[in-house]
Amino acid sequence: MKALRSRKLAALALAVVLLAGLLPVGASAQTQTICPSGKHHPGEDLYPANWNSTTGGYGYDYYYCTVCGAVCHANGISAQFVDPTNGCSGGYKCHVPDLNDPYVTACNSNTGFYYCQACKKVVDADGTIADVSTLGGHAPGDSQKPADYKPCIGGYQSSYYICTKCQSPCKADGSGAPYTRGTGIHKPGSTQYPADWNSTDGGYKVAYYTCEDCGQACDIDGIPETFVGPGNACDAGHHTPKMDEKHEADYTVCNGGFESEWYECTQCHEPCDANGNLLVRKAGTGKHTLSEKHEADYTPCNGGYQRDWYECEVCGQSFDDAGNTVEWKPGTGKHTPGDQHELNYTPCDGGVKSEWFECRECHQPCDAEGNELKWEQGTGKHTPNKDERNDPNYTLCDGGFQGEWYECKVCGQPCDVSGEAAVCEEPEAPHKMIERTEQAPTYESDGHLAYWECEVCRRMFHDADGNQEIGDWEEIVLRLTMETAIEDLETVPETVAEKYPTVEDILKALLEKALSGNSALKKENTNSVLMDVSLRIKNADNELIPVDPENFPKEGVEVLLPYPEGTNRTDTFVITHMITSGERAGEIEVLRYQAEADGLRVRFTSMSPVCIAYQAGAPSTVTIIAGDTAAESASNPTTGAAGGQTLPALLLGGALVMALAVPKKRK
Repeated sequence: MKALRSRKLAALALAVVLLAGLLPVGASAQTQTICPSGKHHPGEDLYPANWNSTTGGYGYDYYYCTVCGAVCHANGISAQFVDPTNGCSGGYKCHVPDLNDPYVTACNSNTGFYYCQACKKVVDADGTIADVSTLGGHAPGDSQKPADYKPCIGGYQSSYYICTKCQSPCKADGSGAPYTRGTGIHKPGSTQYPADWNSTDGGYKVAYYTCEDCGQACDIDGIPETFVGPGNACDAGHHTPKMDEKHEADYTVCNGGFESEWYECTQCHEPCDANGNLLVRKAGTGKHTLSEKHEADYTPCNGGYQRDWYECEVCGQSFDDAGNTVEWKPGTGKHTPGDQHELNYTPCDGGVKSEWFECRECHQPCDAEGNELKWEQGTGKHTPNKDERNDPNYTLCDGGFQGEWYECKVCGQPCDVSGEAAVCEEPEAPHKMIERTEQAPTYESDGHLAYWECEVCRRMFHDADGNQEIGDWEEIVLRLTMETAIEDLETVPETVAEKYPTVEDILKALLEKALSGNSALKKENTNSVLMDVSLRIKNADNELIPVDPENFPKEGVEVLLPYPEGTNRTDTFVITHMITSGERAGEIEVLRYQAEADGLRVRFTSMSPVCIAYQAGAPSTVTIIAGDTAAESASNPTTGAAGGQTLPALLLGGALVMALAVPKKRK
């Protein structure tokens, strides 16, 4: 076996020359050796094993690396080129059939197979290991052989017998036992053995592992190591570097590689330093440091990545979420014209010098035929609009222009008086923050959430560190959202139902209060209107619901009650209100009012049934009763009423709704 392996190096130079003829255009024997990333990137096309006894080739199906053009397996490991004289190593299609020694059995005298000249395996005329399971007609012996399949070298995946006539593997029924091909990639064990070459017995020139499946010597990637005979010219590691082809160090912690510059030996093509000492490629951890996620950007015209990807910050390789390598796929270079644009070239700023179209796929400029158009560079010299000078606006915390500047008449960009581009300087210091505490909204003005404001540049932020700028005041503004509704009283509130069981009882009690004491109304000429006045707010379903008494604004709510039909501010009114919540539920109070053009303005501290008692004409003096307190007013009823802000009246579902400004209750 050692003699057989020693023949490999003798033909390796020829193998490299032949390999160059198998590479795709642009690839070379050198690119076949090392990929810049340390591991190859197999393309999509699988090529069949092509070894033959004239030119040599590959014993296993293989791929081409999309980066360096090397021949490799699906896992990115370099494929082994087998020279034409090597008759039994490196794959299932790499044997030299002895045409003078056909495989003829007692069971089948015309098999079409031959014995390999070196290893005596049964192969076809092309040197491919034969599947003799199709021959049939065997006479199985008494001894059953155990399954001996190894993933790396192949074998039989189930137990079998040996034919007593032709010695071929077969099943118990006499049919041939199928042979399963191996992958050619070994499974290295956990123990690394030191290089053991010597001038007497030969050996391995580099440290190696043994395959856990078949015992073959291999490297950490599962590639078979070459046994070097004792007479090899590179014995004991004395190599001859090819000095005119220096390779730079390419080690990365994730992919491994060579930690120093290296050369290829002119004799055995192994990597070595300038002094001829063998160099060993250092293995990486296989753990990559991924950057932020990049979106898929493939377009048929420009190519790109067809799925989301990450870039290793150490070695630059691209991966998907599962850690699989993602390849950049080239495009056709032909664009799809979309929207048409006029030429936009300016001498100062550059642009496209002809009408152009925007590619629908990648948005780059192209002509009507889909050919890419170049963006022409401008001179960089602007034409300042000297009639509109802008003062310096630089601040330490916000940056800006440190000198006066103008807008270019041609392109609108900032420039100085001589036409040179004006640079907006970056800030040099943090903001000087002032905390603005939260302000609740009122009836007269909006409120706002708490925020921070820089006293230098006046920009506003959500946080004291200035990381979350407030782009719009609407982000933090607080407005009152409650409304009042005025409707006919149709039901009795539960809190007063025991004392006033019907709506008529409530009206009677309110009217009696309006006519009691020193009222300005005369009983025989008095009319009345009964209303249900409520404060409402929208719930999560955008429905108006009554505000709970405990949430009623402490400062009260002003409501503009409409004049009863046929009345105006010249008539006499008394407004009575029944309290329906709290300890005073059922009590009746007389409310002050202010007569305005559109109605009677009243301030409520709670809402419930309200009665407007009135009669035509106004006496010279009107007395308005509020609770137990009497106050006189002039003949114009407005002078003795509470002042307030006029609020718009809205009609909601047949009820008069007053748009109010009342604060939200906060938890």
